[in-house]
Amino acid sequence: MAPNILGTISHKINVARLEANEDASPLDLTTAGDFASKPPGVLDLFERSVFTTDKQVTPVKAELVPNGIEFYFSGGNAAAKTFTWKLYAWRNENGPAKYAATGTGELGTQALVKYPHDPEAVATNKFWADKIVITWHNWPKEIETTDEDGNSNSVGSLWMDDAGYRYWWIEIADADGSTGTEAGDVAVWWSYW
Repeated sequence: MAPNILGTISHKINVARLEANEDASPLDLTTAGDFASKPPGVLDLFERSVFTTDKQVTPVKAELVPNGIEFYFSGGNAAAKTFTWKLYAWRNENGPAKYAATGTGELGTQALVKYPHDPEAVATNKFWADKIVITWHNWPKEIETTDEDGNSNSVGSLWMDDAGYRYWWIEIADADGSTGTEAGDVAVWWSYW
């Protein structure tokens, strides 16, 4: 009997947004929805540096053959802190921004012990988001979350078919830590299959 062979490729978790306070200048699609106006730090799935770091020497060829993309959130200084997010994508260098989805997140109790992109950097009082809720989306296929209730107290994620889009931006808001419920600094991670 022939063995079952799955066609899903496993990839590392990479940085989509370094840990930082909420975005001070939200993307305004009424004046800046073109490719040239995209924010600095937009994730380019063809940029080789997003797949490797000084500490991570295994090269990975960037290609859009895999069609699934998954985002994870971490941050804060305590569990149950909240934030909101907006997801944008650009197909190519001459296209408009596609406002794909928006939602909320809440940090769970699973600690971020070491940062995925730098296994020597210890994370202190940082937590993975477990509760991720989609409040609106405009995408050719469904956008899913792994835990909308926050009952898992594990790593939650937002995942979708990337539909051939090459550039990605996740904007973080309502996380400046100015109230007791906000998450403070938030990082976004990504992987694909």
